[in-house]
Amino acid sequence: MWLLGVSFNVLTATLTAIAVGIGVPYGVHVVNQFVEDLRDAHVDIAIERTLRATGAALTGSAVTTLGAFVVLSFSDLPPMQSLGRLGSVGIGFALLAAILVQPGALVLWARRRET
Repeated sequence: MWLLGVSFNVLTATLTAIAVGIGVPYGVHVVNQFVEDLRDAHVDIAIERTLRATGAALTGSAVTTLGAFVVLSFSDLPPMQSLGRLGSVGIGFALLAAILVQPGALVLWARRRET
């Protein structure tokens, strides 16, 4: 928020809760699909299948949500601009975490579980 020059207030606190609320299901979908794929495939194949199927769906979902927040960032009202900018950043980071960070952690978990 500091980098974007946005102050912490009731609106931005609410947005934080919304971003977390939207981002958590992204991670849940990735974990669920990986566990299902892991039942009948090796770890490397399971994570590839997970990212191919779930990653595409999450990206589509995130892009539409990002679009809505980007539209808000063009508002004439400064609180709405803040909402749009922070919402975009929050959803973007949630998507990146779900398709870049979480798969690596899942692979490490699955390999450790194998030994």
